[in-house]
Amino acid sequence: MRLLYDEFKAAVRQILDPHGNASGGLVPIPVVRRALADRITAEEFDAFLCALQRENFVHLLTHVDADHLGDDDRKACVNLPSGAVAYWVCWV
Repeated sequence: MRLLYDEFKAAVRQILDPHGNASGGLVPIPVVRRALADRITAEEFDAFLCALQRENFVHLLTHVDADHLGDDDRKACVNLPSGAVAYWVCWV
């Protein structure tokens, strides 16, 4: 079963803010991607996560030392339209 956008938004919020208190904690995008991998394609994940940022539901942030990420984590990051590579996500 594939996630629709609103279902994706709810699933991401549950992962990022499980207690509903919008604590603003940073979660690695690879962790979120792996949690939802069986329910969404990589392309949909990237597009939906970028849409959540555009709609101000999440902040996507780069890793301070991205060159030292493992290959799997680097591949699981999100390439932003600006050319930056986002590693962290937090619910706003």
